[in-house]
Amino acid sequence: MLSQFVDTASIIFIFLPLLAAYLASSSPAQGAFLARQIVLEVALIGVFIGAAAMLAGLNDLDALGPATAILLLVVVYGFLAFGIISVIPASNSQINSASLARRIIAVFLFLVVVMFAIASVEDFFIYLNLDALIYVAISMAVLGMVRRSTGASDIIPIILSRLPHIGLFGLFLALIPALGNIADPQSIGPALAFGYLSFLYAGIASVGYKLANPSITNEIKPIGWPFVCWTLVVLLTSGMLILASLQLSTN
Repeated sequence: MLSQFVDTASIIFIFLPLLAAYLASSSPAQGAFLARQIVLEVALIGVFIGAAAMLAGLNDLDALGPATAILLLVVVYGFLAFGIISVIPASNSQINSASLARRIIAVFLFLVVVMFAIASVEDFFIYLNLDALIYVAISMAVLGMVRRSTGASDIIPIILSRLPHIGLFGLFLALIPALGNIADPQSIGPALAFGYLSFLYAGIASVGYKLANPSITNEIKPIGWPFVCWTLVVLLTSGMLILASLQLSTN
């Protein structure tokens, strides 16, 4: 029973980026504060790496259960890490960036973890989606132009603070065509893939930039529980759409 709650790859996926947060910050106390800023985003990134892999493996129904269990373990580990980090007092809420070399190592460590998780999937090309990439890039550009038109100078912090919401909005956009093609699993898959990968791209960009420039987090608020709950609700809704679609196609 206990072994069902242990997945080494998921543990590594959550805790190596937290180590990267300590490397990128100028002190252990500030590292704990930065880790608390990114841990929920890291967990959601892991969830959508797993969700995209599940989407590509819908033909193997027997594997969906175990794959879903591992996907949920990433969330459990992320929440557990957040709870532990939250009780660690931070001596200074202002985060200062460490040396450039340490920040490069931190970003590299995070990207290696992400790429390793993606590469472990048999068909890792499923994580390449031009539409999702264009959507995230255009959304960032529009936010920047709107902010610049007001004469504000905090363009990068604003874009960075909105990146998770860009990903969540992409998820909602994906549900519309998925609902319209619920009887056709071949159509519902690409629609949901756009949403999953939009969230994934936005999350990787958000965490990566925070590790590259930790002091930027002093100007933005981290995602909170309402955001996480909305994300999981949309993810579960899309999962029910997949199951409904499979059932309709077999009838």
